[in-house]
Amino acid sequence: MGSRPHALLAVPGGGEVTVSLRRNRHAKRLSLRIGPDGHVVLTAPSRSAVRDIERFLASQRGWLATHLSRLPQPVAFVPGAIVP
Repeated sequence: MGSRPHALLAVPGGGEVTVSLRRNRHAKRLSLRIGPDGHVVLTAPSRSAVRDIERFLASQRGWLATHLSRLPQPVAFVPGAIVP
């Protein structure tokens, strides 16, 4: 699997997140997904213009900030740690 293009995006609240771009010829619309580890992937139809992708990503900053803040904090895997 090759590396995907990615961008660093500033989100409300002072954080930054790396967003990976995945172009898919079967995709019909732009979509954002956040994995359990906080990894963000933007899926776009193959023919989407970069301008449209950037506009969509900018419009979703608030959504990203809200959902990223809801992710549980990582727990260090050390002796005596309580794993949820």
